[in-house]
Amino acid sequence: MKKVLICAILAISLVFAFVVPASAATERGEKCSEVKYEVAGCNKAPVLDGKIAEGEYSLIPTFSDDYHSIGTYKSDTTNLAWAIQYTAYATYDSDYFYVAFIAPAGDDYFAKADILWKCHMAMIGVSYKSSTNSRADYEICIGRDSVTGDPIDIITNSAIVDSSKADLVTSGNLAVGYVEGKNVIYEARIPWSWIGTGSAPKTGDSICYSFAIGAGIGADDKRVKALGGNVEPSTAEDGLAGMGQVTLTAAPKVEEPKEEPKEEPKDDTTNPTTGDLNVLFVLAAIISAGFYTVCKKAK
Repeated sequence: MKKVLICAILAISLVFAFVVPASAATERGEKCSEVKYEVAGCNKAPVLDGKIAEGEYSLIPTFSDDYHSIGTYKSDTTNLAWAIQYTAYATYDSDYFYVAFIAPAGDDYFAKADILWKCHMAMIGVSYKSSTNSRADYEICIGRDSVTGDPIDIITNSAIVDSSKADLVTSGNLAVGYVEGKNVIYEARIPWSWIGTGSAPKTGDSICYSFAIGAGIGADDKRVKALGGNVEPSTAEDGLAGMGQVTLTAAPKVEEPKEEPKEEPKDDTTNPTTGDLNVLFVLAAIISAGFYTVCKKAK
């Protein structure tokens, strides 16, 4: 009996020895479930070209680390995950929710990794406020192939989202580019019809939106920093209420250029100038003198 118990313990130990936790080190900021901000609509849809032009998006406010969470495979690299910097943007129209990110990539940005989580990537989770799911209705990772450099995306919530609505690449909804050397830019648009089953939100409505940035450090580790929710944006410990709460506001007003009033041209024929009058007086005087002379000779 004792031998059987020892063997059972050894067997269980071997099983757990091969179980690799999703994140060996996860830390949550005290306010990571309290992220709230506004996103303005757009007057003109952003162009997905791997560049961010002025006025294309709304800049998402900068939040302190208290509102973020991080995850790594190595417990001694959490400080590097907290140090991840990024700039995030978003906007919307009646058809799409647009997102964009600028984030630094390491020297081994193209290092071969066995899974996307270990490459440089952006991960987003979106859900309607009316959703009854315990996690985001739509979740996807976007990045670049570590060998070819081609843009790629993978759906991570296939249990909820129809996989036929997941491919941002082939549908022309994803662009990846470089900005200022090692900074990487991601642009993506997600059709509202891909998110849940409700009707598209309108100005004044709120949605649940969280995102994470992977630092891209190669095959031996992952370093992820997320705003709102958890390291995986759609799996907040507090459910959808713990994700970022985003209010959709109206697009900024476009001021029409004011036309300067045009000056009417002066009609010189009807409004003679002083100089013109002087000339007329001189001519009249010459004519009068000539007429006087002719008349005098006639006598």
